Amino acid sequence: MKSKFTIFYLFLAITFGLGTSYAQENNSININPLNLSSLEESSFLEGEAGISAYGQVNYVDLDLAENAFKYVEKKTVNYIIGAVSVAGYDETHDVHVYVDTSMWIIAYYLGQEKPGKIIDWIDYYTSGTIGVTKLEHALNKVVGEMSAFLPTVSYYDFRYPNATNIVIITDEEGVSGTTETFRFMVPNDHFLHSKTWSHSSYRGRGGNCQLLIDGNLLNAGGNSSGWVFFEGDISGGLLIYDTFHEVSLIHYDNTGGARSFAGIVLIYSEL
Repeated sequence: MKSKFTIFYLFLAITFGLGTSYAQENNSININPLNLSSLEESSFLEGEAGISAYGQVNYVDLDLAENAFKYVEKKTVNYIIGAVSVAGYDETHDVHVYVDTSMWIIAYYLGQEKPGKIIDWIDYYTSGTIGVTKLEHALNKVVGEMSAFLPTVSYYDFRYPNATNIVIITDEEGVSGTTETFRFMVPNDHFLHSKTWSHSSYRGRGGNCQLLIDGNLLNAGGNSSGWVFFEGDISGGLLIYDTFHEVSLIHYDNTGGARSFAGIVLIYSEL
């Protein structure tokens, strides 16, 4: 039996101009543990899967599920695994989906991919609220092809079986040449299993956008037009318990209407 974790989205502190305003938006979901012993095939999931979204549907037809896949990785009489595309993203953002005849469906990114990859910056991010993730989008696509019903969606990361929570702190900036900042703190009664970032921007005719933590550069976006997406790790020395850290999102663009987005993703256990 694996441990559960809770996923919620949180603004701890956002700095605007000369003042600091404190706001908090909590969208939390308590979930049940993922019992791998109930799956038809689980060994490969433990070996290859990272962050995941899962649930149990009321009906499974593997042939119908296959219609949702861009390609099938493996299919037996008991389960199917394939890749599902996400609208607006290239193939590097395809989601792996597992469906079996015991009614389980699991959408996941690979273990070497960063948790922030689940954020759908294009279609489902709105002013601090993430909404539907790419994993949920893939689940809904497969469930829809089967005309099935998925009552609840839970989250889990196969890399961190003892994790209890994940928090995603997000912000955006749309004015060229300006900086948006927010602050966050990790209490010392939390054990961090993973600390990563997600950085994205949309630009019409190029520009350069930067993401920093406490003045240390995490990422500098390229000069290409259109959407660009980046994920990476926050090195251990940059994040200290019981200390406020300031994240800065610097946005530059050569046309109006462009925006930049930042997410800090922390997976942890409450001690």
